[in-house]
Amino acid sequence: MNISATEITLSLLPIIILNGALILSWIIFAFIYPRREKSTQVLERMHPSFLGLFLREWVYWILRPVLLASRAIGLTPNMITGFSLLLGFVSAVYYFFGSFAAAGWILAFSGALDLIDGSLARMTGKVTKEGAFFDSCADRFTESAIFTGIALYFATKRDITVFGSDTWLYLILLSILAMTGSQIVSYAKARGEAVGFTTNKGIMQRAERIAVLVFFSVFYPFFKLLLVNNGMDEHWPLIFAVAVLAVFTNYTAIARIIFLFRDIRRSGAGNA
Repeated sequence: MNISATEITLSLLPIIILNGALILSWIIFAFIYPRREKSTQVLERMHPSFLGLFLREWVYWILRPVLLASRAIGLTPNMITGFSLLLGFVSAVYYFFGSFAAAGWILAFSGALDLIDGSLARMTGKVTKEGAFFDSCADRFTESAIFTGIALYFATKRDITVFGSDTWLYLILLSILAMTGSQIVSYAKARGEAVGFTTNKGIMQRAERIAVLVFFSVFYPFFKLLLVNNGMDEHWPLIFAVAVLAVFTNYTAIARIIFLFRDIRRSGAGNA
């Protein structure tokens, strides 16, 4: 059955309105950006990726009202981290049940909270080592839950045959590969810092991983309507997103391992 352009537009009306608001905020920020003092937090996390300085600064700018509201009502950084973790698990459940758009929006909000907990800690003078430790662990739990939810969804979809009758199995393995790469990206950096070395090598840090998943999840209804209308499998957007993450997270992980290994060897610390 063909789906009209009007039906597609109506189904995506909430997304169209939200994106219009985001585009407007982006235009406003473009005018004030040259005169705006750059965020220390953003500069410390910069690395070669598609989320450059401007986009990262813009994200922190649009989240500032949430940050100020959190401070006003007395939320602590650890409470924000806890909420982010809880939403991550809720998002994973939605992925498992195939509600990808809802999962994407929830994941976006979880990621937004993860961005402001550190800022809130600095703003309120509550920067602690245990807070940073909790935040790091929460991030790992969230990503593991998300990819597990996606893998379990594919496990129930034996009718996906884009790569043959065993497509569901390939997609589970792809999800596991993406989860493994995501964990090693963060672990390699943390382990390097433990011995006095650090790096931001690679193009798929946590912010980029969330951005990829959120984009293809939030716009999933739009992609689904177009694909079904043209006789194609509706799962291609999610398959593509997981494949991109599987490839580039592991590329980033390997790049970091090699860079840190060489740095440690050159310093002689490895012989200590």
